[in-house]
Amino acid sequence: MDQSAIEDLLMPVTYGRHLARLFPPAKLFAGTGLDDAALAAPDCRITVRQALRYIDNARHLAREPDWYLTWAASLSDHFHGPISVALMSAPTLGDSLDVFLRYFPHRVPYLHLEGTLRDEVFGITLCPLIALGESRHVLIETPFIVLLRYLETVYDIATSKMVLTLAYPAPAWAECYTRHFPCSVRFGGSSNRLEMPGHWRALRNMGSLESTWTHALGQCEATLSSSRERTTLRRRGSGRVEAQPAQAKLAADQKHRKRQNHGADKAVGDEPEPQVLLAAEFEAGQRVGGGGAQDDGKRRGADRHDDRVDERDA
Repeated sequence: MDQSAIEDLLMPVTYGRHLARLFPPAKLFAGTGLDDAALAAPDCRITVRQALRYIDNARHLAREPDWYLTWAASLSDHFHGPISVALMSAPTLGDSLDVFLRYFPHRVPYLHLEGTLRDEVFGITLCPLIALGESRHVLIETPFIVLLRYLETVYDIATSKMVLTLAYPAPAWAECYTRHFPCSVRFGGSSNRLEMPGHWRALRNMGSLESTWTHALGQCEATLSSSRERTTLRRRGSGRVEAQPAQAKLAADQKHRKRQNHGADKAVGDEPEPQVLLAAEFEAGQRVGGGGAQDDGKRRGADRHDDRVDERDA
């Protein structure tokens, strides 16, 4: 797909709603065609083109060039709909990473995410699908900050063992990165990649609830399946994916739960499952291990919790 086609894809307006708290809306959304009524609509979706425009406006309205680093950290709490709930309730750190890899890209369709396990190092690579220009710092670093905040909040990890490499030169405000990133940040790499020890994937989330996790996954999948851009996303790849452990594992977990919930004697989902992002287009790589939600469910099955997600950010 070319740049124009990707700019026509639809995405949530989450970033815009929260940027409107920092900047005058009239100036922030100038040239986008967005107004208060559109932003207030629960089912509001905007094009990538509109998002790029208000991000560029925000850059020019900001007083400091590193403004987005503080702003991005504030997004990690609960502003990504059911994805936030799934990340917080995932049985293991590996499950959290898998959720992020599978469901976050539909919120930012100008980016492609992939996960790989090589030599006991797990890495998440973020690939822009279009030219992001001077907004690349905001649009590339924000997802990494969101993910890092979740991992810091839920798991007891030594962030000094993580490395974030960015595929562009150090900006003028590079000295500010140590205040906003809990890990080492390097510039001028061949890709935008976050690396961590591979065995961390097995770390358990002590606050996980199976019912919450299952409910959140169902909402994530429903949102993904109903997205208009989904068919386009399946055709947009432009490189080889070394591994897709996230999508394969989530698919297996969900199939297992369906069988348990319905008491089926035969495998549920004999129809082709559209679970693996880009799997038809790319080779499957090494499969990543991990506890898996189904292993922990027996110990948490009695717990019940009904999570309410703000539909505007779904």
